[in-house]
Amino acid sequence: MVIDASVLVKWFLGEADSELALRLRDRHVNGEIQLAAPSLIVYETLNALRYSGAFAADQLKDAAAAIQNYGLALYGPDGEIVRLAVEASEENDLTIYDGSYLGLAKKLGADFVTADRALVGRLAGDYAEIAKLLEAESSGRS
Repeated sequence: MVIDASVLVKWFLGEADSELALRLRDRHVNGEIQLAAPSLIVYETLNALRYSGAFAADQLKDAAAAIQNYGLALYGPDGEIVRLAVEASEENDLTIYDGSYLGLAKKLGADFVTADRALVGRLAGDYAEIAKLLEAESSGRS
């Protein structure tokens, strides 16, 4: 599964659906599933944590180390991922950032899991089929 920063942030902040995100994390840690993301997820997550007001600079550094220790499969911007990200962005009128998660999911033949309901609502065609809301993925619904 490819996750985005809206899911990863919930591993660190107690907010709606954090419990579901933590279950997904635990399944990954226990080897039941493999979680992947574009390497951009680290920066997006740290940015969200910084602006949440709940993390000092040292705590952000600790969060960065924790993210690395969870063993997410992180992918850089290789040619195919970039091409697929641009296509996803153009076809769904999204930022390239959001498109990068969808592009990676397409490259890996994986589902894309997000807590961003508005994002899922904007997706069409193949993208709508691979996108799962965190609440639906965690409860077994789709």
